[in-house]
Amino acid sequence: MFVCLLFLRPACLGHSQALGQSGAGTQSADSGQRIRLLITELNAREVAGASNRELGYRWTVLGFEYSNGGEFTNSENAYNRALDLLGRDPADAGLDAAAIDQLGALYRVLGKVTESMNCFRKALALRLKLGDPLLIAVSRGRMAEDEVLARRYREAMRDADEAYRFLATAEEAEMSDRISALLVRAYAECGLRRRAECLMDAQQALALSRSGFPERSPEVAGSLMALSVAQLRNGSAAEAEESVREAIGTLKLKLSADDPRVVYALVQERDCLVALHRKEEARQVEAQVEAGNRRYSESCAGCTVSAFGLTAPSH
Repeated sequence: MFVCLLFLRPACLGHSQALGQSGAGTQSADSGQRIRLLITELNAREVAGASNRELGYRWTVLGFEYSNGGEFTNSENAYNRALDLLGRDPADAGLDAAAIDQLGALYRVLGKVTESMNCFRKALALRLKLGDPLLIAVSRGRMAEDEVLARRYREAMRDADEAYRFLATAEEAEMSDRISALLVRAYAECGLRRRAECLMDAQQALALSRSGFPERSPEVAGSLMALSVAQLRNGSAAEAEESVREAIGTLKLKLSADDPRVVYALVQERDCLVALHRKEEARQVEAQVEAGNRRYSESCAGCTVSAFGLTAPSH
């Protein structure tokens, strides 16, 4: 099982910082309350005749909140509404690609790998037209994760490595995007049974995450998950179990306990406990996995988690 958390940083929207704050909220804020606030703000801006660009961004943020609240149908509808608005003007192509990325992330969480890949291909096509090498590299890194899901490890390794090498040297690149590409490269290496390289990349990603983000951030959680996978593959089950427990603590701050992304992490914890011969604890975790799978029967039980679905879209 591979579990990866990558991060979306859409292009600048150019309006009030308050929107980004209300979209992300605080870790302790209630998801339903944030959604209600976003809907109220969005309705008010629609009545005021706000631009398609602003409204499209607001629908994207709402889609993100619905996703993290486990309301996946509402999330898909919100992203599609955003795409309708942002697709009307070629000048909004950058934000359009970012919203398509978010929809692709949602499909990946739901196990709809074909739909996810189609979204990332569309986003890449838009970015190729824009001609921005930085955003093109970001897109290639995201496509690489779906290639891991499809077990096309050599292709994933090539694309993730190319993306990371560019992002690592581009001064304007977001640290989150660098970490994302590095994590996908680590998973591709594990898939190719390059266990030492997988462990090295996961350790580097965690060091980068902790140098630039809070301990309870999505970046650190994603790196801990990759490290756990690498440690287990390298025979260090106790260390792997410790890493995944830390990651789960952060995931549960942001997502419901039966969210597919949490369930994927629990599967990793169960595998660690099995390797440690802690059978009773493994059975208890398995019960949590089964409960989550009963609610989200459509989810993909062994695939990567959306690379950028845990961080609210910025602007």
